[in-house]
Formats: sequence, structure tokens, C-alpha cells
Amino acid sequence: MTSNPTNHSSLSILLSNANGLKQHSNELFYLIHNKNIDIALITETHLSKSSNMNFNGYTTIRADHPDGTSHEGSAIIIRSSLFYNQMQNTNKPYLQAANIKIKINHLNVTISSAYFPLGQQITEPKLQSFLQSLDIDNAISILTKSIQNAVSNSSSHNSNNILPKYHTALPPFLVNLIKAKRQARSLWQRTKYPRHKNIHNHPITDLKT
Repeated sequence: MTSNPTNHSSLSILLSNANGLKQHSNELFYLIHNKNIDIALITETHLSKSSNMNFNGYTTIRADHPDGTSHEGSAIIIRSSLFYNQMQNTNKPYLQAANIKIKINHLNVTISSAYFPLGQQITEPKLQSFLQSLDIDNAISILTKSIQNAVSNSSSHNSNNILPKYHTALPPFLVNLIKAKRQARSLWQRTKYPRHKNIHNHPITDLKT
């Protein structure tokens, strides 16, 4: 870690789910050298407290599972010659994230290798807290727009009004709003009553706020 403000004009970044970093370390080492990778963002590292994992010419920043056993976890593997600031890691059962700040094209950029384990529900306040810890001013706004786009796309492609399985990870209040919107739309399409149109528009307004 260093506080040197040296600027980097461009970086080559790799994102990979290792499904066990120790078991696939040789493959990863070959890949980052062969492809001249500057920063590798690795999830499912499966490293324990006693695990040692180093790559020649690179620094490894780990965010292991908080129980210290070899499952889940994430890491950033960064070229040792690069200048960056290491941020506080997140080590929670529902989220493990290794975080750094680095200057690219004279802009301070936050890079996070974050892993959200399957079966662990992350609530909206927890997610907001994580994004705020990264000091990203517009992160929550971007997240909200992404959710709204996902809702819009699913509405236009799902004629049976069935909520796609990948939306089940959304916060419950969003799931309920999406269902209410679709039910109201179906009612208005059948009747065309102005009152039913107003009911249909109400959940849409809630989703946009």
C-alpha cells in the first residue's frame, strides 16, 4: 500500500470467480502474466486464516470470510509497481469485499472486489452502508437506476406477469411494488376504466421515487 499520487493512464483489469484460489493459482498466475493484467478482482477465494497466497510481482489484498475458514471470500491482486491506497475491507457473513483507491487518468477511482454469498440475504440498508463506506457519491443513485431498468426490461419481456427468478434477491418492498404494478396493469388492460389506469400509475410512481 502506498499514498503516492502517481497517475495511471490505463489499466488492464481481470474479474474472475476462482472457486478456490489455491487450487487454481497456477492457472491464474499464467493468465495474469500472459494477458499482462494490472489488477485481478477475484471472488470465492476460499482462503483460511492460515492460507498463504502470493504471486510474484503482485500484491494480494484479501477479504476472507469472518469465521476464518476456507470458504467464500474475495481478493484484489494488484501489480506491485502500481501506486494505490488500500481501503478498509468488508468482512461480513453476507459480504466480503477488498477495496482500493487508485488514480486513473487523473481521476480517483474506487475499485472493489466484492462477493455476495448465495443464501445470504443482503438488505437495502446493508447495501447502502457498504456503498457509502466506499465513498462513492452517486453509487446509490446508479444502483436505483439499475433496479428501475431491470424492472422495466422484465415488464416488457414477461407477458405472463411472472416475476423472474433473478429478481427474488431484490428487497421485499421492491418485489411487492413490481407485483402490484403488474396486477394493476393487467386490470387496466382488461377494463380500460380511468380509475383503474390511476391505480396502475400509482405503483409506477412509487418505483420512480
